[in-house]
Amino acid sequence: MALRVPKIVLALYGPSCVGKSTVASILAKQLQLPVRHCSEALRDRATHFEYDFSKVPQRVHDEVDEETRAIVATTEGLVVEGRFLDKVLAAANNICSVKLTCNDAERAARLAARFGSTRRIESEDQADRDTRLLLYGDGGADDSPAMTIATDAVAPEEVAARILAWISEGLS
Repeated sequence: MALRVPKIVLALYGPSCVGKSTVASILAKQLQLPVRHCSEALRDRATHFEYDFSKVPQRVHDEVDEETRAIVATTEGLVVEGRFLDKVLAAANNICSVKLTCNDAERAARLAARFGSTRRIESEDQADRDTRLLLYGDGGADDSPAMTIATDAVAPEEVAARILAWISEGLS
């Protein structure tokens, strides 16, 4: 049975390979809400304009950020996930923000499973820090989410269940 939660925007953020996309998809299905994957939106733009995904110009990042803010502002129910949503949605109202974390060894294993051994988690993290600094003028993350969940050693379905329980508690 799907849980229907009206007028809620769940924003999942955190570094690469913590499970944002997977958990967001599970939540969207269970809550019967649309989902926005910010990296997919950025990747679609990069493909359309034939940019290397790792070298997408700042103006394209800005366009995707603005589009995300507009979607959040005009959608009564949504699950949105992205690496930098703590910055992108910092001024948004009525957001339930959830920061997903995971230890580096587990993140590295997930990255290797997804892309093979050609990419390193340290490089992903450095690219994230560089992008955060370039786009938002801040190398650090917002450390004040409404909820933080460590996803290492926890199945994505359990992470989603914890978020749903948290939401249910807040609505009662």
